Amino acid sequence: MARYPKRYGLLRPEELNPKDWRLGGPSGATRSILKASGSYLDVLPDTEYQKGVYFDTMGCVSFSALNCLEIIANVNGMKWNKSDRFTSKISGTTKKGNYLVNVAESIRTHGTVIEENWTWSPKQKQPVYEWDDFYAPVPESIKMEGKRWLNDWEVQWEWIPLDRIKEALTYGPLQVTVKAWPRPNSNGLYTDGGDQNRNHAVTLVEATNKHYTIFDHYDNVIKKLVPNYDFKWAMQFHLIKKDNDKPMPIIDLTNDVLVQEVEQTGAFGLHLNGKIIIDDVALLQATWLMRNSGDIKGKVKTLTKEQWDSFPKQNLKGNDII
Repeated sequence: MARYPKRYGLLRPEELNPKDWRLGGPSGATRSILKASGSYLDVLPDTEYQKGVYFDTMGCVSFSALNCLEIIANVNGMKWNKSDRFTSKISGTTKKGNYLVNVAESIRTHGTVIEENWTWSPKQKQPVYEWDDFYAPVPESIKMEGKRWLNDWEVQWEWIPLDRIKEALTYGPLQVTVKAWPRPNSNGLYTDGGDQNRNHAVTLVEATNKHYTIFDHYDNVIKKLVPNYDFKWAMQFHLIKKDNDKPMPIIDLTNDVLVQEVEQTGAFGLHLNGKIIIDDVALLQATWLMRNSGDIKGKVKTLTKEQWDSFPKQNLKGNDII
């Protein structure tokens, strides 16, 4: 008999949206080396379980995503514990679970709140605490806390190609998908047991030539996986402290707009999330067309030199341009 239900809370995407950012492809993510070792075992957040006495929250996507942010905070000397209950609810988790993108976008647009302000006790027996209690409507005051958090922090996310996992780990931990949980092999390492379906989201915190190490939200939170484990999906979060003293750009642009500075240089760029992406013009045009699915009506804008200079610049690899 399985120890836990077959469903752990991951809903699998049928395919990726070509507009999504990805390492090695179109992306405006702000990356920097977080830990050159790519190992985060010394900065793990508090252990928290997604399964209570009477029910499973099916919130593995929210738990693992917030663990990524908490680890980033720990590396930077900030001790965070964010409310899994808030993000599970506000991102639309159901009894079947949730999608990686839904949770990532929820964090990006609704923010996070501290655990103690919207918490729960998985060990609570009396009074009985069940699904409807965990997923009760979030008070407006708590929602506003999440929005206020976004005044100081920007969250970006992108897909990570599986052949670049070790590189990506230097930028931060990864959210990955697994088959939970066959028995480990004779070496104590987990495999997928030959089942290619992925039903659980966890946090990848180390990759060596001998094994992967993940941080889970069930018993035995530290698990080691075979070094050729096929995660199927991997996502990374980037946490950026906002410079609230920096002037805002003097013109408001929507995403995926091709812009040209017309007063002096004639330079072209692609606007994404408050930045202008500058790179080979042919690559910019191809990225612009792809991100707009070919529908480019209204997606062109000319800028004055002053307007152009008011935006931070990056290239397509996500590197800042001074």
